[in-house]
Amino acid sequence: MPAARPPIPLPGCVRFFGGRTEGVACHRGFHWPLRLRLRLQLAVVALALVGAGFPTPAKAAVEGASAPGTAGSSVVASRVERALVADYAVRVWGMSEGLPSEQILCLARTRDGYLWVGTAAGLVRFDGVRFVRFDHGNVAVLDDHRISRIAEDGGGNLWVATEDHALRVFGPGGWGVPRFNGEPVAMNDRLVRDGRGGVWAFTQAGWLRGIPTKVTSTGSPSWRLEKVPPTPRDVVEWMEESGSERGWIERDHVVLEPIRTAETIRFPLKPVERPNMAVAATALAEDGSRWILFGEYNQALPFQLYRLANRELVLVDGLVPPPVRLPMVLTPDRDGGVWHGIGGGAIGRTTPASGIRYTLPGGRAEDVPLDVLVDEDGSVWVALERGGLLHLRPRRVHAFGPSMGLPRVKTEASPPRK
Repeated sequence: MPAARPPIPLPGCVRFFGGRTEGVACHRGFHWPLRLRLRLQLAVVALALVGAGFPTPAKAAVEGASAPGTAGSSVVASRVERALVADYAVRVWGMSEGLPSEQILCLARTRDGYLWVGTAAGLVRFDGVRFVRFDHGNVAVLDDHRISRIAEDGGGNLWVATEDHALRVFGPGGWGVPRFNGEPVAMNDRLVRDGRGGVWAFTQAGWLRGIPTKVTSTGSPSWRLEKVPPTPRDVVEWMEESGSERGWIERDHVVLEPIRTAETIRFPLKPVERPNMAVAATALAEDGSRWILFGEYNQALPFQLYRLANRELVLVDGLVPPPVRLPMVLTPDRDGGVWHGIGGGAIGRTTPASGIRYTLPGGRAEDVPLDVLVDEDGSVWVALERGGLLHLRPRRVHAFGPSMGLPRVKTEASPPRK
């Protein structure tokens, strides 16, 4: 039998409801006018709906505002803040576990199963048990110990960028120094993998693409560099969607250009009310979609998260918390969500259904996420600027039954009581 509803409020009382909460509140000794009572009821209803996760008109106006020219928009339905240990089993790897430094700058997983960790004291290879360090002491071409970027190409070559703008490659034949026009490549700040097995490097000579090649003789490199076609000067990152179409991200546009036609599709990102916004980070998901994080540098204003798929640019979240440190982390996972760095002892994860702000263990302000890597089993690795390397395993409930080898138990209905 359903629970009885509260009685009709007496004069001086207000009924409030929303979600699972319902009741009557009264102010004794005072009879409120009818118009005031109606206004109070509407205000309480609005507060209850916000608490239940329903968007108010003002909130919907902010979250639903998409960039001009986008094909559609959608926003997360709810936002929560919770401790990371509530959803994940957390393990911290630091210097006591074998890392040469607890300042972790970048991460990469290679096809042979190794986890590569770029630290402030050299490059580290991790097999799940022990760390092997590569620095100038055992690799002559690694002049700088601060590893800023790591990316693997389709041939298994590991491209490594250091903070002194050097680019190095570790392949089957050992370590090498990429050269363009006879000179060692001087890096800027971008090293990304495309969808066809190449690695794009933003260098002082412009955008170069590293391509894996077959080793034809002993000592020959397993890679080569090529210059990409001329592009606008404000290209932030290159994209490779398919063999018939190339694309790139400018400061405030996403551009798709079919190779065999003159057609160019441009998606503007910059909202009219925030003209100083620019692309902060992009990431390619396994399904071919591209995540784009857009915001204003040095401003305490929310960032905007877009998803580009099938030539449709959609605003997923317009209220992403701004980071305390750049570059911004952006890593898709296998459940349709994307991880992004916030900093100040927290990390964020956004899906089309929710936005979660996870508090890191300890919650220290210096624990700033600089990179995130998601493994095939759903576990997550987080590189912290000061707190070492985090390994997160999702907490899951497993059901065991006859299909898992347990015997079947025959149940019989108990006789009715007399």
